Amino acid sequence: MTEPPGLGVSASAPTGSGSHDAVHGLRAELLSVIAEWDVVLPDPLEDDTPLISSGAFDSVALFNLVLWVEEKTGRCIDPASVDLLREWDSVTLILQYLGQSPTAVVPPVRLRPVKRPVKHLVQRTALRAARIQIVRYAAEHKPAVIELQKRLWSPDANLNLRYFDWKYAQNPYATKPIIYLALAHGEVVGMRGFYPSRWEAGFPMQLKDVLVADDLVLREDHRNEGLVTQIMREALDDLAETGTNDYIFNLSGGRLTVLSSFAMGWRSPGSLTPTGRISGSHLLRVALRRHLARLPFLWRYADADLLSRRHPFRHLDHCLGAFTTSTGVAVSIAADPRPFAMARLVASQPYDGRLRHVRDEDYFHWRFRSPLSEHRFFYVGEDPLDGYLVVRCANPEARVAPRVHIIDMEARDERAGSALLDAVIRAGRFDELVVWSESLRPQFRAMLGKLKFEPADQHLAPYGLPRILVRPIDDKRLADEWLIHGVRLLDLENWDMRMIYSMAG
Repeated sequence: MTEPPGLGVSASAPTGSGSHDAVHGLRAELLSVIAEWDVVLPDPLEDDTPLISSGAFDSVALFNLVLWVEEKTGRCIDPASVDLLREWDSVTLILQYLGQSPTAVVPPVRLRPVKRPVKHLVQRTALRAARIQIVRYAAEHKPAVIELQKRLWSPDANLNLRYFDWKYAQNPYATKPIIYLALAHGEVVGMRGFYPSRWEAGFPMQLKDVLVADDLVLREDHRNEGLVTQIMREALDDLAETGTNDYIFNLSGGRLTVLSSFAMGWRSPGSLTPTGRISGSHLLRVALRRHLARLPFLWRYADADLLSRRHPFRHLDHCLGAFTTSTGVAVSIAADPRPFAMARLVASQPYDGRLRHVRDEDYFHWRFRSPLSEHRFFYVGEDPLDGYLVVRCANPEARVAPRVHIIDMEARDERAGSALLDAVIRAGRFDELVVWSESLRPQFRAMLGKLKFEPADQHLAPYGLPRILVRPIDDKRLADEWLIHGVRLLDLENWDMRMIYSMAG
């Protein structure tokens, strides 16, 4: 059999022409696609060479591997359902996983791991480590970070600068940025940021400061080099030495980030069940944009403002002020928050002991100044409030999808909650209105179905996205029970999780 160039053959399988040929054919295909992913690996690649625990498979390679396994098994792979380090860490283990899959295209077989030295991998890793330096952020790195984040935040450097200052320098819980950078020949080629947050949990209510991992980005020419693992490993070691935080959270990770996080010992209490309404006019405009994009000369109009609705608050802003719901309840719609009144309402509500972010006056003052977001506010009552609801869309300067999210809602009773939901639908007339249904109280969650909310982002649902991720900072605590003030972190029922707590809000 002809193998891909530079990749050795070492797998052994039970005899029998059918299973033997299928397994070796699958193995040859796996080796071939790994070669196409341009991963830094030893040559030749051995069947028991660590792929994930070594850090060789970065987030992009892990993503490609998941796609390949999905193709072979015929089903979506939720990363929470796989122990990546135990089940996928080598060619041998991946083939074993496929052989045990009930829908795999290969017969179930038992492969014997091949034990060979991986000195080539050690040499490659040493060379890479010598070329890359992981450092903690200092003020002189700021221009390079702003430029690098054009790949994640926005293409506008000035907007990125304002967001950086808001998030890391104006944060109410700490003003010294906690950011780890990857430098190649002195140039910033990768970044992982951690911003401080303050949470409430337990009976009696106690406070806990937690770092939130965010802002992961690599320069394109340094992907698939294990930098995600290298940056995160250095960050964890450094943070463990300070001893100021027990856990880190990730509240808005994408599929690539989630994959690499699971490979480093993160775990998840569950996903957050996006639910939404999509207008018929929006579906029509989407179909029209796709049609125009295929037509000669007219393709340039496919992204016209009239068809893309980049300013989703345009109609709502004509309704600012007093608004009366269909049941006659008066709702006030505003462009400005009322931090004191909102915090007072939150404090007046019964607390059930679940983990939730602090929502006090200082937090609201800071949170709604994010340069990457625009917010509008719905209020029932005056002082004190009977309820509030906050919607968010991306700053049009950031040039991202103009979806609107309900990021926070608090109400004294069903009357106020129903009025807020009625007002946001009737006054907003949004193309897309989405909420994490897990963030609402059961009585308000039941209203969503009556208001024609349906499951949203179904392409992400098989992967459990969006989801909460947690991890102890100190590796010694990975085997312990993960608790904050007696609240178990890996039980979704112990979380009062709202989008406002994450940078997605």
